[in-house]
Amino acid sequence: MIKIMSCPAPTSFLLSSIGQIGRLATRRCGSPPTSRIDHVVHFFATASLGIPPPPLCLGYVAGLHASSPGNPWSGHFDEAYDVLQEVDPQVLLDFEREMLESEGFVFRHSTKSVSVIDRVAPKGEAAGKDGGGNTRFLVFNDRPKLVQSAIVINAEGEELAVAGGQRRLGAPPPLCGPTATHLGGLALAAPLWMAATKSQRREPSAQNGKSHAYRPRAVVLGAGGCTVPAVLSLAGWAVTAVEPSVDVREAATRYFGAKEAGIDLVAGCGEEYLQGTTALADVLIVDAEDGFLAPPRSMRDESFWTGAVIPSLHQNAVVAVNLIGDERERMSLQETVKLAFRDARRPCEVWCCPVPAIANVSDRHSILFVTPTGSELDAQKIREATLGSNFVEREMEWMEEATAALPTPSSRAQ
Repeated sequence: MIKIMSCPAPTSFLLSSIGQIGRLATRRCGSPPTSRIDHVVHFFATASLGIPPPPLCLGYVAGLHASSPGNPWSGHFDEAYDVLQEVDPQVLLDFEREMLESEGFVFRHSTKSVSVIDRVAPKGEAAGKDGGGNTRFLVFNDRPKLVQSAIVINAEGEELAVAGGQRRLGAPPPLCGPTATHLGGLALAAPLWMAATKSQRREPSAQNGKSHAYRPRAVVLGAGGCTVPAVLSLAGWAVTAVEPSVDVREAATRYFGAKEAGIDLVAGCGEEYLQGTTALADVLIVDAEDGFLAPPRSMRDESFWTGAVIPSLHQNAVVAVNLIGDERERMSLQETVKLAFRDARRPCEVWCCPVPAIANVSDRHSILFVTPTGSELDAQKIREATLGSNFVEREMEWMEEATAALPTPSSRAQ
């Protein structure tokens, strides 16, 4: 739930498909499927009749109808999805062609709930310049104008990051541009941890008493396309990403390089995972939402923090949270987190970092950070840990926002 895309659906298609939906004929295989079992039965029935699967844009288009005010299916994604299966497939194929011509969008993968789309940049658009170049992004179909995850790709559809001329996984997602997402900023938790711990990455080996490199551990609740987990993993972190949706996990693995990046992608609920693991985290990233709030209400309750989060953290851990809400909601969550850490006798600073203006998102979006008290974080330490680290795109803009938002001695006293 990140960036609202500015590109509208082509009007000609919406009018055409709405008209067709109003003139539906009886489906060859019977009435529209209304449950998961019905969808499976319908799939095998159509396959046995030689009917090809629906075009890849089906779920995305259902979301456009369900999110369009005044549409008969506004607010009713499931109904729109079922009814659209009655439409002549050529109409949906025409929509895909129109989106390619007008927006450069190519549909690569889809289920009812998610779509993976490539944006083919027009000729002359420089890659990596203000979000330009070819990109791949993930959307939840019931919210089709919200980019969930994004990566830069090359002309062959491979994830690309230019580093010494070599292709590699783990480039930060674009902060601006047509398919940008500001939630790449969650990866700032890594340099904040490095700055807070003074980059202490060495500890005695249990076997021989000699020093060896310490591999910090990060846990991400809400994996999405695994773009942030990949950034951390390719920087040398041990990363576990927890994602409840099988469709999202499949997309992350097949189209966003989660397996190649060495991420431990776990199925399940984030709270249950934290309560069941014995491995402590140096960084915890919470990127979860319920369609309306981020984090969802279940993660805004103090019991979530005292019962699941705090017991799963090392003493000097850093937490980053995707936060969407007005000032009252931000202040409420900050106070809840402060009380939870105080009651657990874990002194910390809880503060919100605004999103850089270049991302062009509303002020409802920010990132909440929890950093250890006594670490003496300052602008110089953050700068040294952030610049040149490749954890986030537009490092300077993020660093300026973070250092400006960092609690000062006077603000701590208030």
